[in-house]
Amino acid sequence: MRGQFATAIESLDGYLAEHPHGELASRASFLMAKAYIGLNEIDNARSQFERTIRDYPDTNEAHKSQYKLAFLSLLEGDDDDARERFARIADSPAGTLVPEAMAMIRYLDARAQRPVGGEN
Repeated sequence: MRGQFATAIESLDGYLAEHPHGELASRASFLMAKAYIGLNEIDNARSQFERTIRDYPDTNEAHKSQYKLAFLSLLEGDDDDARERFARIADSPAGTLVPEAMAMIRYLDARAQRPVGGEN
């Protein structure tokens, strides 16, 4: 929260090393990925979000990690990957991010129909 991302990563990694299945492990993994974003280490962030999904698949943090991966693809200009990822979230029968994922799909669809250069 204070921009001390490297320190946060070190602390969170230490927690996960000691408590890989602890009550807060999924949260620590997710927060570590967000700290990598704060350092602009996008590849490390992606890897950590994917690790969160793999290691803690039935958690809210895994669901949020799916959303963050979709959003990273959007920010990097990979609309196809972003749309595919948002669609998987939107197709989920439950989840707090379904409405946001559906909104992002509508945004991507609208953006894809705009003429190149934003001309009307």
